[in-house]
Amino acid sequence: TSFELAVSALFPLANQVSLVGEAQVETARFDGVEAATQLLVGVNWKAFGRGMIRGAVAGGLTDGAPNYRVLVGYAYTF
Repeated sequence: TSFELAVSALFPLANQVSLVGEAQVETARFDGVEAATQLLVGVNWKAFGRGMIRGAVAGGLTDGAPNYRVLVGYAYTF
């Protein structure tokens, strides 16, 4: 069993763009594996009327986390 805690903040830069910051901590998933701590920085862009594109880069702060991650996503808003 693993537990995860994440905190996120959005900082509006313009009407269509916001800066995203996230911190995440996850306890060890397996015996002998360290907990994973990561920081993420990215941009949300409301590119379409009901759609949003996010680009972000995350970096691991502990040995249990990936060294880095590059994320690109699309979200349909209701």
